[in-house]
Amino acid sequence: ACSVGQDSWPLCQGELVPDLSQSPILVQMIHRIAVLIVGLIMFVGYRKAKNELPSDSTLTATIAATFHLWATNLVVGGMYLLTATDGFIEWISLLHLVLGVLTFITIATSAMLIDLALCNEFGGEDE
Repeated sequence: ACSVGQDSWPLCQGELVPDLSQSPILVQMIHRIAVLIVGLIMFVGYRKAKNELPSDSTLTATIAATFHLWATNLVVGGMYLLTATDGFIEWISLLHLVLGVLTFITIATSAMLIDLALCNEFGGEDE
């Protein structure tokens, strides 16, 4: 896996693109790239909601919560690696997992709210 301490985050093995021949490093880099792609999509959605939806709408609030949970979890994940010089601090790992689950739940809630809004706007149900 990526080294721990200073060379572990945001870099891996002290490099932006490390040697991916070892499976643990490959898995960690796929995770990091997926997190960045999801974050970019959420940021675009967050900006769009902020600009196009009423600021007091439930959908705007859930999209904002999702983006803020993601950003917080990004920092917690980095801290998990940076603080692991003599072994991992397990409560940080648990916090990272819980924030990831909460982020997923708020994404799912936002998707359901969008579906409900579209259903109400067009006067029908999706089948």
